[in-house]
Amino acid sequence: MYKRLGKFLEYQQNIEMIYLSNDNKISKRIVKLYSVTEESVTGYCYLRGNVRTFKTEQILAILPSENDRMKETELNKKKKLRRFPSEAF
Repeated sequence: MYKRLGKFLEYQQNIEMIYLSNDNKISKRIVKLYSVTEESVTGYCYLRGNVRTFKTEQILAILPSENDRMKETELNKKKKLRRFPSEAF
């Protein structure tokens, strides 16, 4: 998990995260990462509207935010069009 979080930070991608709070409540967060260590993640949480620190061990799942996934999909389409322009028509 730590290495994946580091990659998201390196590429400045927001993440969608499923998080288990200290009182065992599960929530979905969208976070702009500021720092990542093996113990914690700090970033701007769009759900709470401020900078938060999350314990890495309580992060259940992560993936690029929907906007970043859409950008990635569009970029891949453009790469395919450049590589195979005759198939686009």
